[in-house]
Amino acid sequence: MSGYHQTDELRVKHNMYPVVRMEVRLIQTPLLELNQMILEELEQNPLLIEDVNFLDRMRRKMEERRITPSYHELSGDVKMPIVPDEDEEQEIDARFMTEGINFWQRVEAQVALSFPENTVEGRIARAIFDNLDSRGLLSTEVEIIAGALGVPVEKVEEIRREFLRFDPPGVGAKNVREVYLSQLDYLGCNDSILYQIVSDYWDRLDSREVQFLIESLPDEEKLRAREVLKQLYAYPSEKYDRTKPTYVYPEVIFKIVEGSLVVELVESGIPKVTLNSRYLKMLEDPSVPEDARKFIEDRYKKALEFLEGLQKRKTYLLKVAEYIAEHQRDFLLGRSRYLKPITQVQAAEDLEIPASTLNRLVNKKYADTPVGIFELKFFFSRSLKIQGSFNLSTDYLLKRIKELIENEDRQNPMSDAEIARKLSEEGLKISRRSVTDKRKRLKIPSARERKNLYKRGMKW
Repeated sequence: MSGYHQTDELRVKHNMYPVVRMEVRLIQTPLLELNQMILEELEQNPLLIEDVNFLDRMRRKMEERRITPSYHELSGDVKMPIVPDEDEEQEIDARFMTEGINFWQRVEAQVALSFPENTVEGRIARAIFDNLDSRGLLSTEVEIIAGALGVPVEKVEEIRREFLRFDPPGVGAKNVREVYLSQLDYLGCNDSILYQIVSDYWDRLDSREVQFLIESLPDEEKLRAREVLKQLYAYPSEKYDRTKPTYVYPEVIFKIVEGSLVVELVESGIPKVTLNSRYLKMLEDPSVPEDARKFIEDRYKKALEFLEGLQKRKTYLLKVAEYIAEHQRDFLLGRSRYLKPITQVQAAEDLEIPASTLNRLVNKKYADTPVGIFELKFFFSRSLKIQGSFNLSTDYLLKRIKELIENEDRQNPMSDAEIARKLSEEGLKISRRSVTDKRKRLKIPSARERKNLYKRGMKW
């Protein structure tokens, strides 16, 4: 009897595994590859068939350079369908075949989003952009840019520091050391030994000595340092190589329609698939041989798994898109320069889907938005873990440090250690060294320097 139960358990596992595997494959497959995957499934499984009428309609629309989208209103609780006009359809179709966003397009889009054109900051940002070399480093001294624009050097440096936090991190850096530090900061490694090595010893060590230091670390830190090093690049432009022509196919489109933010799933590039009714009728025919019946039943089960996987992929993608639209509305509408601090883990919990599923879903899937084209995972910002069950973004941390200093006792300015303790009381774990680093990024003087400025009636 025990042998029977063991066999039964193995049989169940064998049957369930392909279902999970198919679902995972469909969820993680980008739009362009999904199209090919569906065509292959159609060839292999006679129980699946194309919806010819749908394909004919799609081909006619593609020939006319038109796509009929299905919008979902997000301005209120009720999601009302909106029918776009012909110009909007053509615009969507043009975006569907968007050339891959290279390094320069990506940086230029972030400049436009972060710095309004008709402002001092906008003029400085565009001057910095114009003075980037082919590697993404700043090719002109900050002092020269400031002199040409007639603005303070400190102001230009402040804007350049904002560039360092762009995607990819390190844009506008003065040297490779600064590129590495920007990446390490982005990865949340600013308290690591690797950050300290690059920060304090870069000019005194060659690459072999750096490797020697890493190899001398404890095993856990050594493995972490190795993994981080694999992700780093020497020049920002290397992350988005312009010499490799690629095309991205946005699966989600965010648009502003009549003042409201709407989201649409692009489905025009996906063949419509349904069950083959001829084979379904054969299952009901008692004259069909048993072997043929088993074959059809097996393919029928696989066809259902495939169709259910496609539907689940679509459902998850729409849920994630609507979640992004709801929580990142200000960014998508151009009202904010920063994303709200939402992690993938937090989003997965809110949407009640596995975190691993969400990670697969947002990876290599693109969204066309009013402020540029972004990978879906872009909308889930890196964060700093705090006590409790939630996270805060680095942007919030910078803002909070500035607020604490702005409201400090001018007779007794807070040291970086005191600021770290204050933040710890608020639930945020941060070292004194990290406070110092972020205070310098904000261009705020030390406590001693601020005290001297206060005595003279000056503000930092």
